[in-house]
Amino acid sequence: MIVLSVLIGFLNAVILMRRSKISWQIILFTCILTIMCTIACSLMASVSITEGGVKFSFSGLGAGVGMIIGVFISTLIFNEKNDHIMTSFIVSAPLMYGIAKIGCFLVGCCHGKEYFGPLAVTYHNKYEGTYFPIQLVESVFYLLIFVISLMLACKMKNKIHVIAVIFAIVLPVRFVSEYFRYYNDGSIISSEQIIVLIASVVAATLVIIRHIIFDHSSGMLDQGERSVQSLKNKD
Repeated sequence: MIVLSVLIGFLNAVILMRRSKISWQIILFTCILTIMCTIACSLMASVSITEGGVKFSFSGLGAGVGMIIGVFISTLIFNEKNDHIMTSFIVSAPLMYGIAKIGCFLVGCCHGKEYFGPLAVTYHNKYEGTYFPIQLVESVFYLLIFVISLMLACKMKNKIHVIAVIFAIVLPVRFVSEYFRYYNDGSIISSEQIIVLIASVVAATLVIIRHIIFDHSSGMLDQGERSVQSLKNKD
């Protein structure tokens, strides 16, 4: 499910980039760089050293930050329709996370708190007892967020506003979902939620920095074009 989520998410990003008339060459190199950063950050965010050696797992939060880092670097290199490229991947992020959470639901990882009400889940493995199906709830919510994000991306011309709306929706959902995890001890703000906030700040900062750089570059380009036109008029 994790592999499928990455493949479908990147395919959706490719479709959105082509819809914005971005060249195939830039799409190819952007996808290669972004998927490498996504996998690397996902593994680094979950690495742990135990008595049995170094262990890795998949971190959805780390993958999200890695994806934005990859897109950030790519837009610095190619500098073509940066807002559209960034939006294509950020819109696809909820889709990837929603599909990946189906995998979590099937095997029991990241399961919810002990729960005996309607829709309680029982796993026939090392996780004994019944739990709240937080993975399935997250999957439904994130797939819904993807649909909303896709509609906004198609209708709104200002892509930075689209990104801002997506962040404004995803952050509260991701933050609140932590209260339903099995490891949450009832604290108002847990260490995992602090990590979510830090990761969100890092991701948002990269997007803002890239937008500022793009605006500055566009301003200088426009100024240069006006200077050239002014010289032509004088001639």
